[in-house]
Amino acid sequence: MFDEKKQLTFVNDTFLEQVSVTREEAIGTPLADFSDLFADDETFEEWDSLVEDVTSGTIAEGEMDVEATLANGPAVLNLRVTELTHSEGAVVVARDITERKQREEELAQLKQRYEALIEAAPNPAFVADYESGELLETNAAAEEMLGRSRESIVGQHQSELHPDEQSAVYKEFFETEALTDEPLRTLPDGSPIHVVTSTGERIPVEINVDTVELDSGRVALAIFRDITDETQ
Repeated sequence: MFDEKKQLTFVNDTFLEQVSVTREEAIGTPLADFSDLFADDETFEEWDSLVEDVTSGTIAEGEMDVEATLANGPAVLNLRVTELTHSEGAVVVARDITERKQREEELAQLKQRYEALIEAAPNPAFVADYESGELLETNAAAEEMLGRSRESIVGQHQSELHPDEQSAVYKEFFETEALTDEPLRTLPDGSPIHVVTSTGERIPVEINVDTVELDSGRVALAIFRDITDETQ
């Protein structure tokens, strides 16, 4: 807790442990004395300016995520500062979001990797929302196979890649049987799996399906392979 001069008036035990100071040392200390905890001067200056805006009454509250060095090592903190209602000054609540940030970065890196793999894949690839079946992404090989643009493919239900008269069959198939380690070549009734091109041509395909957990949710990644030559 700070007064209007940005000097500490109250700290809890967690603050004392993480900053390695005693309560007597902390109380009355100006905010500027803790600048070394921040990753760089620019970050501290931004935080100092935010606190200044709140303690001066310019804004009622604000927050920012900062990289800091605490007693137990580097951390990412969410700092929220709110003006006091019955006296001058502000209260700051800090949350350690290090693990969440690390997870977000890992998921972002995973998404970049799989997107690069999809685009570079020689075979048609489709990414669909695991719950809804909506197609989210595809690649150049898929555009070539279907004779359709990426824009016309993304946003459709995955069953719309297949014959219209069997739409319900394909929907049920993907919901109940698609997630298997084995390549998929036939529907439950034994008939071949087909995709339909822009000209109406039906191409028999083999499908390999995997799932990926992203920050936006779970997705299904399907790689299609034209098996026309193998079925003739």
